[in-house]
Parts: sequence; structure tokens; C-alpha cells
Amino acid sequence: MKPVVRSLTLKGFRSFDSARIEFDNPTFLVGQNGAGKSNVVNALAFMAEAMTSPLDSVINRRGGISVLCHRPPFDGVSHFGLALELEIPSEGISSAQYGFEVQALPQRGFQVTREQCVIMGSGGRIYFARHEDPVHGSVTDSSFANLIPLTDSTSLVLPIVGGHRAFAPVVRTIAAMLAYSIEPTKLRQVQEPNGNSRLKADGSNAASVLLSLRSDFPGDFSEINEFMSVLLPYKTEVHPVEVGDKLWLEFVEEGRTKEPITLSALSMSDGALRTLGLLLAAYQKPTPSLIALEDPEATIHPGALGIILDVIRIISYRSQAVITTHSSELLDSASWIEDRHLRVVYRDGGASRVSLIGKTPREVLQEHLMGAGELLRSNLLDIDSSPTSSGELDLFGILTPAAARA
Repeated sequence: MKPVVRSLTLKGFRSFDSARIEFDNPTFLVGQNGAGKSNVVNALAFMAEAMTSPLDSVINRRGGISVLCHRPPFDGVSHFGLALELEIPSEGISSAQYGFEVQALPQRGFQVTREQCVIMGSGGRIYFARHEDPVHGSVTDSSFANLIPLTDSTSLVLPIVGGHRAFAPVVRTIAAMLAYSIEPTKLRQVQEPNGNSRLKADGSNAASVLLSLRSDFPGDFSEINEFMSVLLPYKTEVHPVEVGDKLWLEFVEEGRTKEPITLSALSMSDGALRTLGLLLAAYQKPTPSLIALEDPEATIHPGALGIILDVIRIISYRSQAVITTHSSELLDSASWIEDRHLRVVYRDGGASRVSLIGKTPREVLQEHLMGAGELLRSNLLDIDSSPTSSGELDLFGILTPAAARA
């Protein structure tokens, strides 16, 4: 499936001073610990949450504005900006650009200084552009004369106008980007039934998601159990079980004894539970626009990495997959990975950078002389040294309001 999220631009966000990442499907972000891979995932999650939650809540959940701004600020003012470039063919949108910039204020305050959304599609070119004026406060210009929402300097415009038919597809697409770092301990616990078919970031509502799939999508429920049977030594099925007003995961194992053995999630390994969480992320309904997985190979036996890659391929067929990893073993297990699927995340001059892989490893992969895992393990997965691989970027340079009116 073609990527819906074509690029992400980060400016002054956490460890990034300025970077633009172009995505394929799937995209593997590779690099050492501390390079900044998780901050890319966090930026995607931040934008998604900002479509459905107040901006101050999204910022506070991450420790406040000072934690999000890159230090030292690249221009003397503490602020950060994020921007996405999208393509949504199902909605008749050939391209959409959305970005915003947030400035830190004293006493842990902040204000949105700029925000812009420009959409090209079957309905023509539409847009809104907002900036913070010292005298008039938030000023919004739009291709719709009556679409000038009243908002304060700590709120985003796009979620407010998301009910408008022109902007709704962009809001839905961004809000449907989901990021996962599955925590096996959460899957071992008794869970609150929330009736939500969306899997939480840590997998803590896995039983509810599994219950929804068993009820509404029995074919997908069976496929999940087929994967678990391949992963584990014996044929195993996992089921959500009601315990009073709570839910619990149980695993029924066949073949080890004459009678099936029922095991609680407490008896399962971290690797088995993490794999279950990844499977639920892949099969959940409705299908996310993008699924980001942080280090999905963690605690997985090397012999089971093929299953993790199968999950990644399922995600890329149904949605868009972005994966962070520093595992050469995971990359070794995927002979189908091409140079277009790889981005190198690294630190340079106190800031995180993202680059395509260099010319030599690109040619090595294209000629099948070595795999991506071998290149990573041999420290040969170097970066593209062309001038376009780094440098300061303008979040709003793709299309300005003046151009939109032309």
C-alpha cells in the first residue's frame, strides 16, 4: 500500500533541530540507542493526539513545553514545529500539508504562533493559515469566507474545523496514526473492559480488542491464533475471559498432554505477550492510517523474528508501517527489505538527523551482495552525504496562503 503519510518535518522538537523524513511503506528507522528514533515516533503520536485532545493536555502528558523544545534553540527562541505531508486517494485528496509551530512562554506557558493546512484535491485548492498577531491575537485566513473560527493562542484550528467536509479527511487521517510500545506486564494484568476496538499504546486493553475481534471479525481472530500457534511450542489459542466485571487473557494449549491446558497471561513469556500485542495492533478495527512500532523485536527469540516481520508486512498491506530498530537480526530475517525502506537516524552536532542510506550500501542492497542486517552489523549502513539530507527547513514553505489564493 502506498504511504498515506508521505513526510514528517520536525523543527526544534526534542532532539531534532531541523529534519524532514520521507516515508515509504514500510519504513525502518535504524540507528544506535539515543539517536532519536523514538522522538520521530513521538512526533507522529503528538500530532495524532492533538487532533482529539486539547493541545495543553498533549503537551503536559509529555512533561511540559520545556521538555519538547530542542536545546539549545536554533534561533534563540524556544519553540518547536511539526508538519505532515499526506496523500489520501480514498478521499479524493492528491496532497495535503498541515503544520503548526508552538512557542514557549514564561512559567511553562506556550502559544501557537503559526498553523497552516493546504489541501489539493478533486474540490480544488483549499486552505487556512493562522498566525499570532501582537495586536489582534490569533488571525486566521481561509479559502472559505465563513470559516474563521474563534480560538485562543493555546489551541489548534484544525481540530476545530475538522467537522467541515473539506478538512475532515485530514483530521481523521492524522488522528488515526497510532504508535505502539507494547508492555507485556500490562497484558498480564486484569483489564477494564472499555468497549474500545482501538488498541492502547502499551497494549493495556488487549483483552477488549481481542473480544471485539472474536465477536465481529472471527476470521481475523482465527489468524491471530494461528500466528500464536506458530510462535509457541504447542498449538495455542488465546481468549478474552470475563472475571466479574473485568477481562483477562487466557491461553489454551493443546498437544502437550491428553487434555488441553489452560494458562493465564501470568504464565506467558514477555515475547509471546509482546507478539500478541503487535498482532492486535495489526488486526484492530478500524484500520489505522499509520502504525508505528518501537523496537518490536525486544524480548523476541531470534527464531521468531520471521513472525514479527510477517506482522509488519500485514500492517504495510492494510495501512502504513513505521518501525524503529537497532536489531541486525530483525533486518537479516527480511530478505525483502530494499534501500527505499531504510532511514538512518544519527546524532551530529548535538542534534538528531535522519538520512537515506548512502550510495555504497544502496548499491550493495540493490545487487543483493549483502542484506540490511549484515550492513548494520558491519557498521556499513552509512548515510547519504548529499546536501539535501540535512539542514534547516521551513515548516510552511510547501505552499503559502498567497500561493493558495493564486
